[in-house]
Amino acid sequence: IMDLYDFWSEYIRKMHLTKNSMATLMDEYPQFERDLHSTYRLYLFAQDPQCSQKIRFINSRFDRVDVTFSLLDSTALESLVDFQESVVSCLPKKVDLFAPLAKAELAHSLKNDICVGVYYNEELIALLTMIPNPQKKQNIMTDIPEYSSVDSTDLLVVDCILVLEKYRGFGLQRAFFRLAEFIAEKCGISKICCTSQHILDTQK
Repeated sequence: IMDLYDFWSEYIRKMHLTKNSMATLMDEYPQFERDLHSTYRLYLFAQDPQCSQKIRFINSRFDRVDVTFSLLDSTALESLVDFQESVVSCLPKKVDLFAPLAKAELAHSLKNDICVGVYYNEELIALLTMIPNPQKKQNIMTDIPEYSSVDSTDLLVVDCILVLEKYRGFGLQRAFFRLAEFIAEKCGISKICCTSQHILDTQK
């Protein structure tokens, strides 16, 4: 079934490659929420994160990337340090948007949190870190009065999502949120918490 779906999705992509019509593509190639291919493989990955999953994504220009979702461990520390530096180098200089983690903090996260890396041609292009049952200092809900009483043993914190600039627009962030839902369900957790911060165009 999945092979047939791959064949069909590639046909749709090539058929509309020269038309450059996002409306047409959205009619015939479902977005992430309804995308059988990515949702199914994200679900499989959540059930057994030790088994990497290759997942296909297509952006609004009909470019395609086949990436691999893998659970990271301490062996990924050096590549994670380099990846973080690459992400920071693309951020607006005047915007205090993201405070890079020290190498020791990254090592701690790899050891204690759920860290998922996305690879394209063996290059780390995106990162998701999640903290199930967070400690008090890790629980950002305690800073929000109306949610400060939420039981941390029934909480999954989406701690960090990073995507390299040239791979933005493929829906990787949406895929991360869907993956977080599947992992929370797998862990028997009913609540997910995350924060977001938008990049302002400082050139205007």
